[in-house]
Amino acid sequence: VTDASRERGLIVHTHLAESPGEGREVQAAVRHTAARYFAERGILSERFVGAHGVWLEPDELASIRGANAALVHCPGSNLKLGSGFARVRTWRDAGIRCGLGSDGAACNNRLDTFSEMSLAAGISRVLDPGRPLTAREIVEMATCRGADALGLGDVTGSLEPGKQADVVVLDAMAPELAPNAEADPYATIVH
Repeated sequence: VTDASRERGLIVHTHLAESPGEGREVQAAVRHTAARYFAERGILSERFVGAHGVWLEPDELASIRGANAALVHCPGSNLKLGSGFARVRTWRDAGIRCGLGSDGAACNNRLDTFSEMSLAAGISRVLDPGRPLTAREIVEMATCRGADALGLGDVTGSLEPGKQADVVVLDAMAPELAPNAEADPYATIVH
């Protein structure tokens, strides 16, 4: 996998440290956590994208950062499955590239980026009340930082000449976007 990823420029994407049960199964199979196993085999790289990352230890986060690997926060899935709460503020403080995702349909049911942004904001406020993720940081995770986590930051993720883009237009006068969309558009989008 490592050789194919390097030679062909392919992304390696997998669930990583999603739940304690997964951790026990991986430990039993390979005598390491998944992150340590991947680090020892050179699988962690700028082409590695791990979904969830709920149960990562500080040394594992350091390995992920050192390899310039990325993590994707999937709050809706983590809540539905009871997996736990990802410490996304810790990821960001550690300098880890991170995006926002929804996981698969069977693990989430909604596949709705707006819902994921709102959940990410609420969870962050509970986990890190002194310094929760800002609405702008969350929108960035859903757009430009998410594209960067997938290795696509030079292709998409922001509205710039020469980049591919999907554009969503929101009616700031819609009742669900009240009050005061003009005062803080990021908070309006996220909350």
